[in-house]
Amino acid sequence: MTALIFDMDGVLVETVELHFAAWRQIAAQVGKTLEPHDLEAMRGLRRDDCLRRIFSPRELTTYDLNTYSAVKDELYLGALRDIEPEALITPGTVAFLEQARERGLRLGVASSSVNTFHVLEHTQLIEHFDVIADGNTVVRSKPHPDVFLWVAGALGVPAHEAIIFEDAQAGIEAAQAIGAFVVGIGEGEAARKTAWYAPHLADIDLLQLIEQAKNRETSLPVINPL
Repeated sequence: MTALIFDMDGVLVETVELHFAAWRQIAAQVGKTLEPHDLEAMRGLRRDDCLRRIFSPRELTTYDLNTYSAVKDELYLGALRDIEPEALITPGTVAFLEQARERGLRLGVASSSVNTFHVLEHTQLIEHFDVIADGNTVVRSKPHPDVFLWVAGALGVPAHEAIIFEDAQAGIEAAQAIGAFVVGIGEGEAARKTAWYAPHLADIDLLQLIEQAKNRETSLPVINPL
């Protein structure tokens, strides 16, 4: 394995709840209430797909998309500015990325967020990555695997040889579709059903993970010993 590919929200940075708070406010503006299962289903999806879920069964018009995309940006980025950059980074992320770089691994980000570059610059994580894809990079977003294929191609490695870190069902499905070794991050149910699971990057032994990925002989989940 020569490349590690990371989702951003919920894996590298603790921003999922900021997204959820913004979506709740937008839903309230159009007379909807989002339940926890609704929000979980929206995790990892691109903005237009989230808005379609909120507006369903009504059709999402171009006006709606443009208007509420701007509202989402205002709410989300406003909340982001109120938090110290260091506080947004998930436990152990910087040390894990530095260790990976020291071992000569290529690193990429494959995110559905249109604010990917802004967040990575805000937290100064951007310097660790060779390739970054955001919500505008490919036409089809997760659960389609296109963004992972694009990042792997830009990194110069076969997609199925990458180790992909994800927290959301949509992203996990996309990564599994290309035969990649998937590491589930976070507390979600979907993350616990991957080839390897850990609450945070801090809980992963990189060398052990690489060895497991090289020698994978089964699709059964491997729970990282904490």
